[in-house]
Amino acid sequence: MPTIKDTLQQELHAIFVSADNSAELTNQLDPKADDNQADQANVSAEVGEESVAAMSLPAVLPAVGEPSTNGVRAQLVVNKSDEFFIAIATKGVHSFVMLGNMHHGKPRILARVGKVAAQSSDSGCKIITKMVLLQTNAVLQEESIFPGGAISYAAYSINFQQYLQFTKAIGVAMGEESISCYQPLSEEIDSLTLQYRQIARVEKATEQDEHLIASTHGLSIANTCRHTAIDLIEYAQGNRLSANVSRVFFRNLPVKTTFDYGEPQDYFYVFPLPPGAYKVDGQKTAVLIKIYQRMENLLQKDPYGENTIAKFEILKSLYISQAGIAASGSLDDALANIRQWKDENQDVISQLRQQSFFGKIFTTQSGTQAMATEIEHDLLRMGAAISA
Repeated sequence: MPTIKDTLQQELHAIFVSADNSAELTNQLDPKADDNQADQANVSAEVGEESVAAMSLPAVLPAVGEPSTNGVRAQLVVNKSDEFFIAIATKGVHSFVMLGNMHHGKPRILARVGKVAAQSSDSGCKIITKMVLLQTNAVLQEESIFPGGAISYAAYSINFQQYLQFTKAIGVAMGEESISCYQPLSEEIDSLTLQYRQIARVEKATEQDEHLIASTHGLSIANTCRHTAIDLIEYAQGNRLSANVSRVFFRNLPVKTTFDYGEPQDYFYVFPLPPGAYKVDGQKTAVLIKIYQRMENLLQKDPYGENTIAKFEILKSLYISQAGIAASGSLDDALANIRQWKDENQDVISQLRQQSFFGKIFTTQSGTQAMATEIEHDLLRMGAAISA
């Protein structure tokens, strides 16, 4: 009977190597072999590694929006009011992290990195054996900000300070490879000008930094590109990701779409900060968890249906409102908010989505409607308990 290690090795061999062709392994372990090389951003050599404050700028900067020779614009302007996001994504068996801002309803990717096996003289089979039994060397590398093809993902809202925290994480974790992304150049009242340049290296300072370095410099069954992508996001966000995101690299992430030159062909879902990000008491956190889980469960059926998208947007609005009330408002405020939300959005939340034959017979209200009623009852019970 084959051992667990034998089974894992066979599965990895089937994924990474076809007909014992090591070129297949190269394409899977190094996503740049699969992306359009002309899209790879290497303008960082023009700027150097200095920080914003210390770097010596060239005498003449390219105009804002002026494209570089590889398709990456040297500078971009973003509004401070824009929603920024960080996403874990998977293409094939490779997981990576991409960050950006929502621009005219579409994501605009500002940074993308992933962990790959370091270049080695070892054969493909030997690398796989090391991954299964021990660990092979790995590096963090810059990847194209114009991804294409079928990609599954989970995206989360962040603020610009968390975006900068991510660039710090890369500065801590990267090895000899240079990595570039959009970073602040100048600031106006309502906008930021970002420039594409190398991330400056940062000396490790904390135990979390040590963990991040260990995660990015090795590749094994227990420390895949998926594990490192999650570590990077949690470092930047300061919160653990939802259990909805699997650490198993060959499992798809919550939603899947096709990207064409960096733009998704479907609605792009960006979740708000998780409930753990808000320092509120357990009862109020329980309300946030119910709304958040409803948003997650919503995408398991007909993710790109009109009603699914509409429900997600109003649930996200409710969640943000309830998070603000949980931090500084009362239970009465929370109750008034959920009731107003139900009244204003009744047409959307009452709709049933893609019911089976028996579902149409036995289902009398939508899951979103049931959640709202349950939260309303919970808040009434909490209020009664406080008054007693």
